[in-house]
Amino acid sequence: MNDYLKKLGQKIKYFQLSKEENVTTVAKSINIDRAYLSRIENGHERPSEKLLNDLISHFNLSSNDANELFMLAGYKSGAVAAQSYKGEKPMNELKLPTQEQPKQLQFNKPIGLSTLYSDSVVIKANQWGIVFDFGQSVSQEQTNIVSSIGMSKEHARALLDALKKNLDNVPNQRTTGILN
Repeated sequence: MNDYLKKLGQKIKYFQLSKEENVTTVAKSINIDRAYLSRIENGHERPSEKLLNDLISHFNLSSNDANELFMLAGYKSGAVAAQSYKGEKPMNELKLPTQEQPKQLQFNKPIGLSTLYSDSVVIKANQWGIVFDFGQSVSQEQTNIVSSIGMSKEHARALLDALKKNLDNVPNQRTTGILN
């Protein structure tokens, strides 16, 4: 067993206990198997960068604590990846469209890519940004995550504004039948 992974597991356990949570609660909140989280806490598994980001978000850790977890896991210092960095810049430093730029984003949707509909969303926020975990209910007790999307706070605010504008423009009346 790697001493660093053992220290990492102890730190994760410490944050869990600080929040007065058990392994099952934390595992459910970040959508991983309880036994897998237990193996991480015992220093037998190395979590992925994404999983570390999920734990950092769940525990609402400081930059110093986040960096320490990444270093103990053997990742580069400051690699708070999926939520806070894209390339070499923190996401909160990325430029959002300004008044002079077009307000539409164009992209090519791959052929065969279908739209996934969700009936639930879990929103996690920390100092780097926000993560949306969209889910589909399988049963009353189980929801499967179908997509996880992370973004900066600024991007989330722009998304909120766009949602408000679009929802305000949708008629309240529902229609039935096929649209031509």
